[in-house]
Amino acid sequence: MNPPKIWTEEFPVRLHEIDARGHLSIQSICNFLQSAASNHAQALGVSLDHLRSSGHTWVLAQLKLQMDDYPKIDTPVRIHTWPAGTERLYALREFRIHDEDGRTYGRAGSSWLILDVERRRPVRLEPFGRSIHQTSHPDDVSASLEKLPPLEVPDITREFRVRYRDLDVNQHVNNVSYVEWALESLPTSTLMRGFLRDLEVNFLGERPISGTLLCPRRSP
Repeated sequence: MNPPKIWTEEFPVRLHEIDARGHLSIQSICNFLQSAASNHAQALGVSLDHLRSSGHTWVLAQLKLQMDDYPKIDTPVRIHTWPAGTERLYALREFRIHDEDGRTYGRAGSSWLILDVERRRPVRLEPFGRSIHQTSHPDDVSASLEKLPPLEVPDITREFRVRYRDLDVNQHVNNVSYVEWALESLPTSTLMRGFLRDLEVNFLGERPISGTLLCPRRSP
């Protein structure tokens, strides 16, 4: 049986996945996206386990998330995801976030690299099959992914120490931990007063397991 081109997976919103305001947290949303992408890659034969058997691995390069609304506890969330073509060495992947009736909560686009584990360098995508080269659509979020400009002078600086729980199977800090640190750098009053509508993250390369997060201040 051929795997579906568009993968749909449902996630319940449980107590430990909501934030202080009773809505599904950004971290949980990112984890849902990551899980759905991983399960679809498994069905397509290009999962992390498949790649690691040949000395390769997936790494997330860019993520752009746009939210219109947030579900609350005990509300099923459906993630739809599909490969959205390629751009040079990047494999693009799209996401749509819906409720059980099809109402849209948000959408996301991402780009991924296949890394040679020993050489620590990205490789060409062609040898890994046609399943990651599907056609993109004009409204894909991944089509608007761009390199973020460097931050010259931060308004907020906060240092985080990497914990064992932050590491993934690549021995990198998991991308969701970086999102969590970015949110934790904002004042609590800002987080309690407004909802995050847009999130864009670039993961630029491997770093030592320590560091400082620099955040520009934005108006609520």
